[in-house]
Amino acid sequence: MTGFDRNLKYWFYYVSKSMLAIYAMIIGIVAVMSLLDGSNFIDTFTENIVLYLTMASAMSVIVFGFTNITVMFPVTVSMSSRRRTSLVAMNVAQQVIGLLSFTISFICALIKWPVLKEMLSLVIPAFLGVIGILFFLGNIVAFLSERFGRTVGMILYIVFVFFVVFLCTIGIGIVKNGKTFSMVMANPQAFAILFCAAGIILDVLGIVLVSAGLNKKEIKYC
Repeated sequence: MTGFDRNLKYWFYYVSKSMLAIYAMIIGIVAVMSLLDGSNFIDTFTENIVLYLTMASAMSVIVFGFTNITVMFPVTVSMSSRRRTSLVAMNVAQQVIGLLSFTISFICALIKWPVLKEMLSLVIPAFLGVIGILFFLGNIVAFLSERFGRTVGMILYIVFVFFVVFLCTIGIGIVKNGKTFSMVMANPQAFAILFCAAGIILDVLGIVLVSAGLNKKEIKYC
């Protein structure tokens, strides 16, 4: 499988198929949960679907970082694809499909909570910053998996997820602090833009880190 166009088609097909399967599973789970809830099905379904789709998108970004590097990337190299060509195509597919996935969940959130439309200038940059950070975490997991192996990488991935949740909990507590909250609210637009820029920089840094790690490493196909 040589050539950038063939790699791009392959990675878009694989990533989009995986994302659609995850979305179908999540929608099915939410539908069953809403049906078993016993209350109004439509209200319960719309209440839960936004949260679960967002969670599915976030976790998929990190999971792709693990599976694509440890499983699918060696497959493309074994099919005579150049490492750099496959890496670029993989990252393009992951970024585009990931953004599309988050866009769907974001549109669902706007429909569910119309008040967000009044804060789009703040919400969109902050949302993009979060996405950039998630892509960065996915690439960190990919780097760890590539460096220490699939089994150790999966263990580190699970530990990493719990660590991120812990940091988020601490971060929420810091934001709720009076002084921190006052600083953010003093110029929320600037804070949102800085947060977005930080997410983009981390995203690029993660891609560079994984690419550098795979540049001269021996690829194992089993």
